[in-house]
Amino acid sequence: MTREEAKKFFATNTKEVAIYLLIRSALSVNKLDFNVVRFTEAYSQPHRYYHTWKHIENMIMDLIDAPKTIGSNFIDERLIIAIVYHDLVYDPKLNNNEEKSAMKFVGDWKGSADDGKFIVSLITDTKTHIPSSELSEQLIELDLNIFTKSLTDILEYNNQIFKEYQFYDWRAYHDGRLDVLNKLKKQCGEQGMSGIEVGLMQLIDCFESIKPKIGVFTGSFNPFHIGHQNILDKAEKVFDKVIIARGINAGKSNSDFTMLPRHLEYHQQEMYHGLVTDFLKGLDYPITLVRGLRNAKDFNYELTMNQYIQDINKGVGIPTTLFLCDREFNHVSSSAINQLPKEQQEMYLTFK
Repeated sequence: MTREEAKKFFATNTKEVAIYLLIRSALSVNKLDFNVVRFTEAYSQPHRYYHTWKHIENMIMDLIDAPKTIGSNFIDERLIIAIVYHDLVYDPKLNNNEEKSAMKFVGDWKGSADDGKFIVSLITDTKTHIPSSELSEQLIELDLNIFTKSLTDILEYNNQIFKEYQFYDWRAYHDGRLDVLNKLKKQCGEQGMSGIEVGLMQLIDCFESIKPKIGVFTGSFNPFHIGHQNILDKAEKVFDKVIIARGINAGKSNSDFTMLPRHLEYHQQEMYHGLVTDFLKGLDYPITLVRGLRNAKDFNYELTMNQYIQDINKGVGIPTTLFLCDREFNHVSSSAINQLPKEQQEMYLTFK
Protein backbone atom coordinates (compact mmCIF):
# COMPACT_ATOMS: atom_id res chain seq x y z
CA MET A 1 0.00 0.00 0.00
CA THR A 2 1.31 3.47 -0.91
CA ARG A 3 0.83 6.60 1.14
CA GLU A 4 -1.45 7.98 -1.59
CA GLU A 5 -3.63 4.87 -1.41
CA ALA A 6 -3.77 5.16 2.37
CA LYS A 7 -4.78 8.83 2.18
CA LYS A 8 -7.73 7.98 -0.07
CA PHE A 9 -9.46 6.51 2.99
CA PHE A 10 -9.48 10.01 4.49
CA ALA A 11 -10.87 11.78 1.43
CA THR A 12 -14.54 11.03 2.15
CA ASN A 13 -14.50 9.74 5.73
CA THR A 14 -13.88 11.08 9.21
CA LYS A 15 -10.47 10.35 10.68
CA GLU A 16 -11.84 7.62 12.95
CA VAL A 17 -13.70 5.87 10.12
CA ALA A 18 -10.76 6.25 7.73
CA ILE A 19 -8.37 4.67 10.23
CA TYR A 20 -10.82 1.82 10.78
CA LEU A 21 -11.10 1.20 7.02
CA LEU A 22 -7.33 1.41 6.60
CA ILE A 23 -6.71 -1.10 9.38
CA ARG A 24 -9.43 -3.42 8.12
CA SER A 25 -7.91 -3.32 4.65
CA ALA A 26 -4.41 -4.12 5.94
CA LEU A 27 -5.68 -6.95 8.12
CA SER A 28 -8.01 -8.45 5.51
CA VAL A 29 -5.18 -8.66 2.96
CA ASN A 30 -3.51 -10.98 5.46
CA LYS A 31 -6.75 -12.86 6.29
CA LEU A 32 -7.11 -11.27 9.72
CA ASP A 33 -10.56 -10.33 11.00
CA PHE A 34 -10.69 -6.82 12.46
CA ASN A 35 -13.23 -7.33 15.24
CA VAL A 36 -13.97 -3.74 16.26
CA VAL A 37 -15.76 -4.67 19.48
CA ARG A 38 -12.90 -6.88 20.62
CA PHE A 39 -10.20 -4.29 19.98
CA THR A 40 -12.29 -1.41 21.35
CA GLU A 41 -12.96 -3.28 24.59
CA ALA A 42 -9.28 -4.13 25.01
CA TYR A 43 -8.07 -0.59 24.43
CA SER A 44 -10.85 0.91 26.57
CA GLN A 45 -9.97 -0.85 29.82
CA PRO A 46 -10.36 1.59 32.75
CA HIS A 47 -6.72 1.28 33.85
CA ARG A 48 -5.54 2.66 30.48
CA TYR A 49 -4.94 6.39 30.16
CA TYR A 50 -2.23 6.59 27.49
CA HIS A 51 -2.19 3.07 26.01
CA THR A 52 -5.63 3.52 24.48
CA TRP A 53 -7.03 3.37 20.97
CA LYS A 54 -6.07 7.02 20.59
CA HIS A 55 -2.41 5.97 20.81
CA ILE A 56 -3.00 3.52 17.95
CA GLU A 57 -4.75 6.19 15.89
CA ASN A 58 -1.87 8.62 16.46
CA MET A 59 0.66 6.01 15.34
CA ILE A 60 -1.34 5.35 12.17
CA MET A 61 -1.60 9.09 11.42
CA ASP A 62 2.13 9.60 12.00
CA LEU A 63 2.82 6.66 9.70
CA ILE A 64 0.80 8.25 6.91
CA ASP A 65 1.78 11.90 7.40
CA ALA A 66 5.50 11.75 8.18
CA PRO A 67 7.73 10.64 5.28
CA LYS A 68 10.82 10.68 7.49
CA THR A 69 9.14 8.25 9.85
CA ILE A 70 7.95 5.74 7.27
CA GLY A 71 11.17 5.93 5.26
CA SER A 72 9.52 5.51 1.83
CA ASN A 73 6.28 5.98 -0.06
CA PHE A 74 5.33 2.36 0.56
CA ILE A 75 3.50 1.29 3.73
CA ASP A 76 4.05 -2.32 4.68
CA GLU A 77 0.79 -3.88 5.91
CA ARG A 78 2.81 -5.89 8.43
CA LEU A 79 3.70 -2.62 10.15
CA ILE A 80 0.02 -1.66 10.45
CA ILE A 81 -0.76 -5.09 11.90
CA ALA A 82 2.04 -4.71 14.47
CA ILE A 83 0.76 -1.25 15.44
CA VAL A 84 -2.74 -2.58 16.07
CA TYR A 85 -1.61 -5.60 18.09
CA HIS A 86 1.42 -4.29 20.01
CA ASP A 87 -0.60 -2.93 22.99
CA LEU A 88 -3.59 -5.25 22.71
CA VAL A 89 -2.66 -6.64 26.12
CA TYR A 90 -1.64 -3.95 28.59
CA ASP A 91 -1.49 -4.39 32.34
CA PRO A 92 0.99 -2.04 34.06
CA LYS A 93 1.41 -4.61 36.84
CA LEU A 94 2.83 -7.19 34.42
CA ASN A 95 6.17 -7.32 32.59
CA ASN A 96 5.12 -9.58 29.72
CA ASN A 97 2.47 -7.47 27.97
CA GLU A 98 4.24 -7.52 24.62
CA GLU A 99 4.62 -11.29 24.71
CA LYS A 100 0.93 -11.69 25.56
CA SER A 101 -0.03 -9.27 22.76
CA ALA A 102 2.10 -11.31 20.36
CA MET A 103 0.32 -14.49 21.46
CA LYS A 104 -3.05 -12.84 20.74
CA PHE A 105 -1.76 -12.08 17.26
CA VAL A 106 -0.48 -15.63 16.75
CA GLY A 107 -3.91 -16.96 17.68
CA ASP A 108 -5.48 -14.83 14.91
CA TRP A 109 -2.81 -15.22 12.22
CA LYS A 110 -3.67 -17.25 9.12
CA GLY A 111 -0.87 -16.05 6.84
CA SER A 112 2.57 -17.47 6.13
CA ALA A 113 4.71 -18.73 8.99
CA ASP A 114 7.58 -16.43 8.02
CA ASP A 115 5.44 -13.29 8.01
CA GLY A 116 3.82 -14.34 11.28
CA LYS A 117 7.20 -14.82 12.94
CA PHE A 118 8.38 -11.45 11.63
CA ILE A 119 5.30 -9.61 12.95
CA VAL A 120 5.80 -11.28 16.34
CA SER A 121 9.34 -9.86 16.39
CA LEU A 122 7.96 -6.40 15.60
CA ILE A 123 5.50 -6.58 18.47
CA THR A 124 8.01 -7.87 21.02
CA ASP A 125 10.64 -5.30 19.97
CA THR A 126 8.38 -2.58 21.40
CA LYS A 127 9.23 -3.96 24.85
CA THR A 128 12.95 -3.12 24.69
CA HIS A 129 12.73 -0.46 21.95
CA ILE A 130 15.77 -2.10 20.39
CA PRO A 131 15.05 -2.70 16.68
CA SER A 132 15.78 -6.03 15.04
CA SER A 133 14.98 -4.84 11.50
CA GLU A 134 14.35 -1.68 9.49
CA LEU A 135 10.59 -2.11 9.88
CA SER A 136 11.07 -2.63 13.60
CA GLU A 137 12.94 0.67 13.79
CA GLN A 138 10.02 2.42 12.11
CA LEU A 139 7.56 0.86 14.57
CA ILE A 140 9.66 1.90 17.58
CA GLU A 141 9.93 5.47 16.31
CA LEU A 142 6.17 5.57 15.84
CA ASP A 143 5.63 4.16 19.32
CA LEU A 144 7.89 6.85 20.84
CA ASN A 145 6.81 9.66 18.52
CA ILE A 146 5.00 11.45 21.38
CA PHE A 147 8.44 12.77 22.36
CA THR A 148 8.65 14.70 19.09
CA LYS A 149 5.46 16.62 19.92
CA SER A 150 5.06 19.85 21.89
CA LEU A 151 6.11 20.02 25.53
CA THR A 152 2.42 20.37 26.42
CA ASP A 153 1.68 17.05 24.71
CA ILE A 154 4.69 15.39 26.36
CA LEU A 155 3.57 16.56 29.81
CA GLU A 156 0.04 15.29 29.15
CA TYR A 157 1.55 11.92 28.17
CA ASN A 158 3.63 11.96 31.35
CA ASN A 159 0.52 12.52 33.48
CA GLN A 160 -1.32 9.71 31.71
CA ILE A 161 1.54 7.29 32.41
CA PHE A 162 1.51 8.45 36.05
CA LYS A 163 -2.19 7.57 36.26
CA GLU A 164 -1.54 4.11 34.78
CA TYR A 165 1.01 3.45 37.53
CA GLN A 166 -0.89 5.16 40.33
CA PHE A 167 -0.85 1.97 42.41
CA TYR A 168 2.78 2.82 43.20
CA ASP A 169 3.60 5.26 45.98
CA TRP A 170 4.67 8.62 44.54
CA ARG A 171 8.25 8.41 45.85
CA ALA A 172 8.83 4.95 44.39
CA TYR A 173 7.17 5.91 41.12
CA HIS A 174 9.17 9.15 40.82
CA ASP A 175 12.55 7.44 41.21
CA GLY A 176 11.66 4.48 39.00
CA ARG A 177 10.17 6.61 36.24
CA LEU A 178 13.15 8.98 36.16
CA ASP A 179 15.48 5.99 35.82
CA VAL A 180 13.41 4.64 32.90
CA LEU A 181 13.43 8.02 31.13
CA ASN A 182 17.21 8.42 31.50
CA LYS A 183 17.88 4.94 30.16
CA LEU A 184 15.52 5.50 27.24
CA LYS A 185 17.17 8.84 26.42
CA LYS A 186 20.60 7.20 26.34
CA GLN A 187 19.29 4.37 24.18
CA CYS A 188 17.62 6.72 21.69
CA GLY A 189 20.83 8.74 21.44
CA GLU A 190 22.82 5.59 20.65
CA GLN A 191 20.24 4.55 18.03
CA GLY A 192 20.27 7.95 16.31
CA MET A 193 16.71 8.89 17.27
CA SER A 194 17.68 12.50 17.89
CA GLY A 195 14.17 13.97 17.73
CA ILE A 196 12.89 11.55 20.36
CA GLU A 197 16.02 12.10 22.47
CA VAL A 198 15.37 15.86 22.55
CA GLY A 199 11.81 15.35 23.79
CA LEU A 200 13.02 12.99 26.49
CA MET A 201 15.59 15.57 27.60
CA GLN A 202 12.82 18.18 27.88
CA LEU A 203 10.74 15.90 30.07
CA ILE A 204 13.68 14.92 32.26
CA ASP A 205 14.71 18.57 32.71
CA CYS A 206 11.31 19.50 34.13
CA PHE A 207 10.58 16.19 35.87
CA GLU A 208 11.69 17.37 39.32
CA SER A 209 9.31 20.34 39.15
CA ILE A 210 6.31 18.12 38.41
CA LYS A 211 4.23 17.90 41.55
CA PRO A 212 1.06 15.86 41.06
CA LYS A 213 -2.04 16.70 43.05
CA ILE A 214 -2.55 13.70 45.31
CA GLY A 215 -5.63 13.18 47.43
CA VAL A 216 -5.96 10.65 50.24
CA PHE A 217 -9.47 9.25 50.70
CA THR A 218 -9.64 7.88 54.24
CA GLY A 219 -12.24 5.68 55.87
CA SER A 220 -12.85 2.16 57.14
CA PHE A 221 -14.59 1.20 53.86
CA ASN A 222 -16.02 -1.88 55.51
CA PRO A 223 -17.51 -2.41 53.02
CA PHE A 224 -16.61 -0.02 50.20
CA HIS A 225 -20.01 0.88 48.72
CA ILE A 226 -21.59 2.94 45.95
CA GLY A 227 -21.58 6.08 48.11
CA HIS A 228 -17.80 5.79 48.54
CA GLN A 229 -17.47 5.30 44.79
CA ASN A 230 -19.49 8.46 44.19
CA ILE A 231 -17.05 10.48 46.32
CA LEU A 232 -14.02 8.81 44.70
CA ASP A 233 -15.35 9.66 41.22
CA LYS A 234 -15.69 13.31 42.22
CA ALA A 235 -12.24 13.41 43.82
CA GLU A 236 -10.57 11.90 40.75
CA LYS A 237 -11.85 14.81 38.68
CA VAL A 238 -9.94 17.18 40.97
CA PHE A 239 -6.77 15.22 41.80
CA ASP A 240 -4.21 13.50 39.58
CA LYS A 241 -4.36 10.53 41.92
CA VAL A 242 -6.40 9.45 44.93
CA ILE A 243 -4.92 7.04 47.49
CA ILE A 244 -7.46 4.85 49.26
CA ALA A 245 -6.39 4.63 52.92
CA ARG A 246 -8.26 2.27 55.21
CA GLY A 247 -8.14 3.05 58.90
CA ILE A 248 -8.48 0.29 61.44
CA ASN A 249 -11.24 1.88 63.48
CA ALA A 250 -11.23 1.02 67.18
CA GLY A 251 -14.88 2.05 67.39
CA LYS A 252 -16.02 -0.43 64.75
CA SER A 253 -15.83 -4.20 64.53
CA ASN A 254 -13.05 -5.43 62.26
CA SER A 255 -13.86 -9.13 62.61
CA ASP A 256 -15.45 -9.18 59.16
CA PHE A 257 -13.10 -6.74 57.45
CA THR A 258 -14.00 -6.80 53.76
CA MET A 259 -11.70 -6.62 50.76
CA LEU A 260 -11.86 -3.61 48.49
CA PRO A 261 -13.65 -4.30 45.19
CA ARG A 262 -11.54 -5.59 42.34
CA HIS A 263 -11.98 -2.52 40.14
CA LEU A 264 -9.87 -0.54 42.63
CA GLU A 265 -6.81 -2.79 42.20
CA TYR A 266 -4.97 -0.14 40.15
CA HIS A 267 -5.31 2.44 42.93
CA GLN A 268 -2.72 2.79 45.67
CA GLN A 269 -4.26 1.13 48.72
CA GLU A 270 -2.94 1.64 52.22
CA MET A 271 -3.97 0.56 55.70
CA TYR A 272 -3.13 2.41 58.89
CA HIS A 273 -3.60 2.11 62.64
CA GLY A 274 -3.88 5.01 65.02
CA LEU A 275 -4.07 8.66 64.06
CA VAL A 276 -4.65 9.65 60.46
CA THR A 277 -2.26 12.58 61.01
CA ASP A 278 0.61 10.18 61.71
CA PHE A 279 -0.20 8.19 58.59
CA LEU A 280 -0.36 11.28 56.38
CA LYS A 281 2.92 12.67 57.75
CA GLY A 282 4.54 9.32 56.99
CA LEU A 283 3.81 9.73 53.28
CA ASP A 284 6.37 12.56 53.25
CA TYR A 285 4.99 14.45 50.27
CA PRO A 286 2.21 17.02 49.81
CA ILE A 287 -1.29 15.54 49.96
CA THR A 288 -4.86 16.68 50.49
CA LEU A 289 -7.23 14.77 52.75
CA VAL A 290 -10.40 13.73 50.91
CA ARG A 291 -13.63 13.28 52.84
CA GLY A 292 -17.22 12.71 51.77
CA LEU A 293 -20.32 14.35 53.16
CA ARG A 294 -23.86 12.96 53.14
CA ASN A 295 -25.58 15.46 55.40
CA ALA A 296 -25.17 18.20 58.03
CA LYS A 297 -24.23 15.60 60.66
CA ASP A 298 -21.23 14.52 58.56
CA PHE A 299 -20.26 18.16 58.06
CA ASN A 300 -20.28 18.87 61.80
CA TYR A 301 -18.27 15.70 62.42
CA GLU A 302 -15.62 16.78 59.91
CA LEU A 303 -15.41 20.25 61.50
CA THR A 304 -14.80 18.64 64.87
CA MET A 305 -12.18 16.25 63.52
CA ASN A 306 -10.42 19.11 61.71
CA GLN A 307 -10.19 20.95 65.03
CA TYR A 308 -8.66 17.90 66.71
CA ILE A 309 -6.13 17.65 63.88
CA GLN A 310 -5.14 21.27 64.42
CA ASP A 311 -4.85 20.68 68.16
CA ILE A 312 -2.61 17.65 67.65
CA ASN A 313 -0.49 19.50 65.07
CA LYS A 314 -0.12 22.59 67.25
CA GLY A 315 -2.45 24.75 65.22
CA VAL A 316 -1.42 23.45 61.79
CA GLY A 317 -4.22 21.78 59.87
CA ILE A 318 -4.09 19.30 57.01
CA PRO A 319 -5.34 20.51 53.62
CA THR A 320 -8.78 18.96 53.29
CA THR A 321 -11.34 18.84 50.50
CA LEU A 322 -14.91 17.86 51.32
CA PHE A 323 -17.11 16.38 48.60
CA LEU A 324 -20.89 16.25 48.78
CA CYS A 325 -22.30 12.94 47.62
CA ASP A 326 -25.15 12.92 45.13
CA ARG A 327 -28.63 12.87 46.66
CA GLU A 328 -29.34 9.22 45.87
CA PHE A 329 -26.41 8.16 48.06
CA ASN A 330 -26.95 10.33 51.14
CA HIS A 331 -28.60 7.48 53.10
CA VAL A 332 -25.96 4.86 52.33
CA SER A 333 -23.53 3.84 55.07
CA SER A 334 -21.31 0.83 55.71
CA SER A 335 -22.77 0.23 59.17
CA ALA A 336 -26.34 0.19 57.78
CA ILE A 337 -25.34 -2.14 54.93
CA ASN A 338 -23.80 -4.56 57.40
CA GLN A 339 -27.18 -4.85 59.14
CA LEU A 340 -28.86 -6.07 55.96
CA PRO A 341 -29.15 -9.69 54.80
CA LYS A 342 -26.38 -10.61 52.35
CA GLU A 343 -28.70 -10.77 49.34
CA GLN A 344 -29.95 -7.23 50.01
CA GLN A 345 -26.44 -5.80 50.39
CA GLU A 346 -25.58 -6.40 46.73
CA MET A 347 -27.45 -3.34 45.41
CA TYR A 348 -25.09 -1.14 47.41
CA LEU A 349 -21.96 -3.10 46.47
CA THR A 350 -22.49 -3.38 42.71
CA PHE A 351 -20.54 -0.86 40.64
CA LYS A 352 -21.19 0.29 37.09
